[in-house]
Amino acid sequence: MLCWGVQFRSFASEPCEKVVCDSKRAVLVALVCLTPGIGLAAVPTIDDYYGREGGSKKKVSGSPIGSERKNTTDSKDIDSEIRFSSKQVLDEISSAPSKLDQIKEQVKKLAWDDARNSIKSELMFLSMSSKSPEVVHVIDETFGKDSKKALELKEEISVSLKRLLDIAFSNRVIYFNNVDKGQVAELSKTMDVDLDEPLDLIEEIRESISQLATFARSN
Repeated sequence: MLCWGVQFRSFASEPCEKVVCDSKRAVLVALVCLTPGIGLAAVPTIDDYYGREGGSKKKVSGSPIGSERKNTTDSKDIDSEIRFSSKQVLDEISSAPSKLDQIKEQVKKLAWDDARNSIKSELMFLSMSSKSPEVVHVIDETFGKDSKKALELKEEISVSLKRLLDIAFSNRVIYFNNVDKGQVAELSKTMDVDLDEPLDLIEEIRESISQLATFARSN
């Protein structure tokens, strides 16, 4: 006769020890079948992988949330010791509108990592805190009599860029291999993501940079 997938033989035809062993094995099989959670207990979760407890994370702009094992935010100030010349500042301001167009397209495509990298590499000076002595010095040197207004605009721009960085960081998706990456890309095409905030931020930044460029041309 078959019971729980184990065949029981006649007690008379087997040694006593073997019968007892088979009986114990049958009980173990039955317990495993009746307790499916045991089979799943050893499967690590994403929280186990990153060593987190609870695994909760606040959503931003309704998009998929990625996580990293980091204690700092992504909007950490760029090294305040980096020095910029007036020419470098003016070049960045001049090229900023086209860079914002590029970032806008990346946001629309949900290419959050690309957007973050573009902000950090293409808008480096504009992303720096206006409290940095180096920033204050080069603003004075570049904008002359309009340096105070330029510094205020520069602060507005850096705050908005940091907010945009935070949104991009919070919405990035983690994948562990190329198969996962492909699946994430397909899912992203069908997701209803609210992009109003990041796109509005980009236009606000664009307007502030336009005003900053006006001050630059008058000096």
